Amino acid sequence: MMGYDFHLGSSGPKLIEVNTNAGGLWLACLCENINALTFPDRLGRILLNSFINEFALFSKNADARPACIVYSRRAPGKHSFFNPEMQVFRENFFRQAGIDAFIASPEMLTDKNSGLYIEGKRIDMIYNRHCDFYLQTDCDAGCA
Repeated sequence: MMGYDFHLGSSGPKLIEVNTNAGGLWLACLCENINALTFPDRLGRILLNSFINEFALFSKNADARPACIVYSRRAPGKHSFFNPEMQVFRENFFRQAGIDAFIASPEMLTDKNSGLYIEGKRIDMIYNRHCDFYLQTDCDAGCA
């Protein structure tokens, strides 16, 4: 699943980012079934296994499984085309698989010596969408 982000400029489109976590998969699923509440079974299993396998590889423990995943961005839910998709991942995908999932701003996260936490739970995986392509954010003001 690859995604390519382009910005349009005076000289035409310019590639600014290559993603391996392409957004829009949920929209593609809705094209097949507009009333869907979750991913089709086979696709859901493949996606869930990809998260579990990545975590196991990172942990260097074949039996490891993430317990808490966070999607983080400034002002979650506002101005995000993919917010409905993130809601589906949280409610109808991760939580149904027994994985706590949160959509949170960076300010909601707590930094401790042993890692990042949200609501007292240690975060195993984070999808950080706080993007500052132009490097204009003052990191002392809470840059994630």
